[in-house]
Amino acid sequence: GLEGECQEMKKLDDVFHEKVLKHGKSFITNFAILVKMTGIYDSMNEAIMKTADKIINDLKVLMGDEDEMSLRMADGSFFIEDMRIRTTVSDIDTFTSLAKDLDKRKIGVLNFKAPLQPDDLVFLAYSIKGGEEASEIQTALESRLTKSVSVGGPIFVQREGGVDLKDTRKVAR
Repeated sequence: GLEGECQEMKKLDDVFHEKVLKHGKSFITNFAILVKMTGIYDSMNEAIMKTADKIINDLKVLMGDEDEMSLRMADGSFFIEDMRIRTTVSDIDTFTSLAKDLDKRKIGVLNFKAPLQPDDLVFLAYSIKGGEEASEIQTALESRLTKSVSVGGPIFVQREGGVDLKDTRKVAR
C-alpha cells in the first residue's frame, strides 16, 4: 500500500543521502584540488587528469539515474541537491579555498550533466582559477560547445532569524 511505498522512498532517500555525504565530500575536495592545480600548472598533466578522473567517478555516483547534479554554494557552505556537505577539520582548508575561488568569480551554482569529459572539468577549473566571472565562464563553456557543465551566479540566502553562517565560521577558526 501507500505506506509501504513511502517507506521505500524513505529508504531510497537515505541511500541517496549516504551517497551524497560520502561522494559529495570527495567531489568537492577533488574539485578544489583541481582548481588549485590549474593555478600551478599551465597545461594538462598526469596529476590534473587523475584528479579530473576522480571527480568524474564521484559525479557518476552523485548523478545516479538523473544524469545531472548541481553543486550550490551559499555563504561559504556547499550544497548538493539541497543537502549541506559538512566539512571536517581535515578538509576545511580545501573547502574554504574553493569557496573563495568561486566567490571571486561570482559563482553560486555549478551544474554537471552526463556525459562528462575530464577536459570539461579541467577547462572549468582553469576558467575559475584564470579569473573570469560566472557569465564569462558560461560563455566560454558554450563557445566550446560544452553541454555538460554550466555555471550560475551567486545565491543569496534569506535569513529568518537563523544562525548567521559567517559567525560560525569565525567560531570554527
